[in-house]
Amino acid sequence: MLSSITRRFKPRAHRSKESAKKQKVDQTKSVETLFEHLPRELKQRVAFFLPLCDLMNLAKTSQSMRSDLDLEIVSSPLTDRASQNKLYQTSFQRKCFAVVVPKPEARLHSMTFTCLVRCDRYKGRVFIVEQDVPADQNPENLKRRFASSVEFKLATLDSDQRGLALTFPVKPNKMYQFYVLTQGMGRSIRFLNMCLDRVGFGHKSTECISYQFDAFEEDYFEGYDVGLSR
Repeated sequence: MLSSITRRFKPRAHRSKESAKKQKVDQTKSVETLFEHLPRELKQRVAFFLPLCDLMNLAKTSQSMRSDLDLEIVSSPLTDRASQNKLYQTSFQRKCFAVVVPKPEARLHSMTFTCLVRCDRYKGRVFIVEQDVPADQNPENLKRRFASSVEFKLATLDSDQRGLALTFPVKPNKMYQFYVLTQGMGRSIRFLNMCLDRVGFGHKSTECISYQFDAFEEDYFEGYDVGLSR
């Protein structure tokens, strides 16, 4: 008797799942259709707030969507090919090893810093800090920390790690500093093939200026950060 009741209600449950699935697909299509009919400029404004993976998926939905978003995707060395491979040794101090300043006319969505990593048994860390672009854009001034700084990306490196990829959104009138910290006296980290992938809206929307700096210990006790040495 129980088995016959189960058999009787099983098709309904199956239909219910299929109905929910179809409803979800219909809702997704409805949103895509609504977005498809937005003006070009409004599409780009909305797309600016999407995560990178969602933005790339949206661009694949149709030819007209791809045309209206007008994505420019550029990959290049962090500065120049001669500076792609660097050795860092900071002994528990945070050191700025690069700064990226988008040009005022740029319309960047996001950037991704990638590199190969070689480090010994001691761990290290990489930070990305967002700051207002200062009036004085001398390279030495650009690597300073200002009151407007916001630290929003962190990666911990160890001897098992072979690669690093940090994606972060880009805001107008902001610059981005890259810091490295090696944990251990005399211990070092080497970054190889450092590249910067950039995604923007429109032609020449990804233009920026990049700087690199040496990152070595000066005075071990100067700027020692106990909280990061553990």
